[in-house]
Amino acid sequence: MADHPVLASALGLGLLSLAGLPPGFLGLVAKVAALGPVVNSQLWLLAVIAAVNAVLGVAVYLRWLLMVVSTPDTSVQGSPDGVPEPVVHGAAQVVRAHPATLAAVGFTGVALVLTSLSPQLLLGLLGG
Repeated sequence: MADHPVLASALGLGLLSLAGLPPGFLGLVAKVAALGPVVNSQLWLLAVIAAVNAVLGVAVYLRWLLMVVSTPDTSVQGSPDGVPEPVVHGAAQVVRAHPATLAAVGFTGVALVLTSLSPQLLLGLLGG
């Protein structure tokens, strides 16, 4: 996250939204909208399989989010005399983003938050 916090924050917001966790509830709305007809049709096996897949997806999204927010600074390796020594894996390289990229990331971040706060806007556009 230290390399480019704006891009890391946008990825984190997207991952939280896909998982259906705050502040982006759009993923939860999508899961409910997709599973509604399955449950109404009483296809219970398919509903259970979809729910298990959704939980596995949340685990994957949270693992990616952990990789985004954590910074692997050092690790401990043993030396020949048995005393652990910290080892630096490499210096972080600062990523420069084009202003158009930052504008696009900002726009999609705002759109994601707005549609999460008011999902009926997006569902109305999609005809749902």
